[in-house]
Amino acid sequence: MKSPRVLVTAGATWIRVDEVRVLTNVFTGRTGIGIARYLREQGARVKLLLNPSRVSPREYEGIPADRYFYYEELACLLEKELSGGEYDALIHTAAVSDYRIDEPLAGKMPSGRQELRLRLVPAAKLIRGLKGRFSGVKVIQCKLEMRADSLCERAYESLQVNGSDYVIANALDQLKQDYRAYLIDRRKNIVTVNSREELACCLYRCIVE
Repeated sequence: MKSPRVLVTAGATWIRVDEVRVLTNVFTGRTGIGIARYLREQGARVKLLLNPSRVSPREYEGIPADRYFYYEELACLLEKELSGGEYDALIHTAAVSDYRIDEPLAGKMPSGRQELRLRLVPAAKLIRGLKGRFSGVKVIQCKLEMRADSLCERAYESLQVNGSDYVIANALDQLKQDYRAYLIDRRKNIVTVNSREELACCLYRCIVE
């Protein structure tokens, strides 16, 4: 497979509170952008699904990209792209919201309240079941935990539940220091990577094998 077709998701998702306020997370999407750039340099045909709110357009210049902001927008784009049957692999690095507001508020909530309570409910896992529905696509997901203790076990459990082919396991404490991640396959083979560049290289090999 000399020119694999790869879909990469990157960046946070927004959850609507009202017409002007959102809940989100701190992740920028630069890891996914870096992976997309590396794959493109190796000859892969890459498309990004990206929340561009925390990156410069120069960082993904030359890479075809559809932009999203809200959780629902990413869900629709994933469905649209994968339903076309054009991709050999999905690398799902987007930091998708785990919770959503049960009832977003209409209009703009007035400021000055002494207290505001919002009810959060679990958001559907966008990665779950994609492999079953799009069996010809290699599905690579991510799993983030706070600490490295039992990280690979938890990541492998997530791979099994979601039906993915590979999982990239990260611990937040390791991301804050020297980068380290683990790439795990369905047979529970574990490859340790010590840089984002090394991760991108390993992912490319997984896709073309």
